[in-house]
Formats: sequence, structure tokens, C-alpha cells
Amino acid sequence: MAFEGAKTQTTAIPRVDPGSCRLCERCAAQRSCRTRALIQLDRGELPFVDAARCYGCHACLAACLGGAIRLVD
Repeated sequence: MAFEGAKTQTTAIPRVDPGSCRLCERCAAQRSCRTRALIQLDRGELPFVDAARCYGCHACLAACLGGAIRLVD
């Protein structure tokens, strides 16, 4: 029996490709994430996707200007 209103994960979690990430000052992918799952702890440090927050809408994939966010099987 599933809990009503529970968040379910139906798609793959995106990953940040370190070789492609431009470390943008104002990260468009981070701003596009409604759940704030794309996190950058310090300036100049590579961001990452928090799987506990991400529900797989993939808005960050389209928003990343450098194409650094990808789905990995």
C-alpha cells in the first residue's frame, strides 16, 4: 500500500560532468531546479545533484548552458 502524496522517483538522476562544467557565476541549471537539488557548496567547486531532493523532471538538462548535466545509466 503506497502512501498518498508520496514523491516517487520514476526517472534517472542527472549527474554533472566535471569536464564540461563551466562553473558559471549564475548557474542557469541551478536556478531552473524547483526542488533545489543542484547544489554547489563553495564557489569554484563542482556542483552536484542531491538524489534525495531530485525527482527527475530534468529541467536542469535543458537549462545548463555548457551541457554539463547528463543522464548516466
